[in-house]
Amino acid sequence: TQDLVSPQQRARHLQERLSEHVEVEVSSPQIVVHERAIKGAAHHLDATNSCPRKYWLEHVKGWVSEPFRFPNTQASKVKSPSWPEATEFGLMMHRVLEIGLRNPLNIIATQAPLDREWLHESEEEVLASSTTVARVMNEFGYGETQTEGTPEAKWRDRLMHIANLIDKGILGQWVKGDDLHRYHVEAVRTELPFFHRHEIDTSGMPVSVFSPQGGTEQAQVRQINMDFSGRADLVLALADEEGKGALQVVDLKTQGCLQPFNEADHTKGHGLQMTPPTNTTLDPIGPHERAILDEHRLQLTLYSMALEAIEQRKPKEDRRSVLPPAILIGANGRMVQLTSDEFEQSRTELLEHLFWRSMLHLNPETEAPPRLPAETKLCEQCPFYRGDVRRCGPEGEPLGLQ
Repeated sequence: TQDLVSPQQRARHLQERLSEHVEVEVSSPQIVVHERAIKGAAHHLDATNSCPRKYWLEHVKGWVSEPFRFPNTQASKVKSPSWPEATEFGLMMHRVLEIGLRNPLNIIATQAPLDREWLHESEEEVLASSTTVARVMNEFGYGETQTEGTPEAKWRDRLMHIANLIDKGILGQWVKGDDLHRYHVEAVRTELPFFHRHEIDTSGMPVSVFSPQGGTEQAQVRQINMDFSGRADLVLALADEEGKGALQVVDLKTQGCLQPFNEADHTKGHGLQMTPPTNTTLDPIGPHERAILDEHRLQLTLYSMALEAIEQRKPKEDRRSVLPPAILIGANGRMVQLTSDEFEQSRTELLEHLFWRSMLHLNPETEAPPRLPAETKLCEQCPFYRGDVRRCGPEGEPLGLQ
């Protein structure tokens, strides 16, 4: 008769067999040396550098970067009757800049000629053009004309107001042909596409693959390629007093352009409104301008590194230098930029962060980055903090059901 064996006994026998040390002659697997590509998004760099744990949770733990909500408690989007969502308004203002910014075509540089993509003619002399704004409103489904007193008319007027601030600021003066900070703007390109590959030499780092006998090295990664693609909002082609050509990345941010923005009295509006557009210093003034520049400095640095890589592929005599990047602040029309030292410091920090990312992908067993310190405000916008189940948060805060 055949002995009956319970499932528990079969599992125990299997465990005993696996725990036995059996000498098995196996031929050494061929080590494969290869490169590995890892894609990234430039606009995530600053957030994951400020909180490496966020990147670890998404790319090692595999957590979806959306707030966890139960089916019957899905958050409904509360849309203000007065204003569009901030994301939509930002897209609308970016479109106004893309199609409405004047291209001066004031070629001064004696070397480093511009490609024909830079030499397009402008349809408007100023950004605050009712024709441009009407076209954008129509593209977003709100028609070329809006009835006065309606929310859509307020949005149209706010776009015009922000565009007028930019016209009054340093960018508006530059594209009109003014000489500021020892530079003339020769031409502009909006929504400039780029692909940037940052190569990291990993010197044949082995990749361990699981087997019942333990980890086995079956591959070595010779190089990791960190790939980024996207579009830069605006790139300026400039020439200095000596006729030397340069390029500068400028990224438009519309933070503070809706509420509590105050068109009638800037002293009662957003903190970014405290400095008028006519102040043409490129240094950030006050904590609000400093914060918005710091919040996006790695993103700006990556864009600038992409420009540098493009220039390096040209003959030496055709290359332009790349200036420290800048933010175009919609709420006050000003441009603020990193200093040369801040640009180099951000470059060093970015390269260190990209190297950390690459090592994390090669060795997922890396110890989890710590939670951020207590009372930090960074977590409030994180998808792992928000939702019905708090999956991460500042040190000391309880996790789980909320």
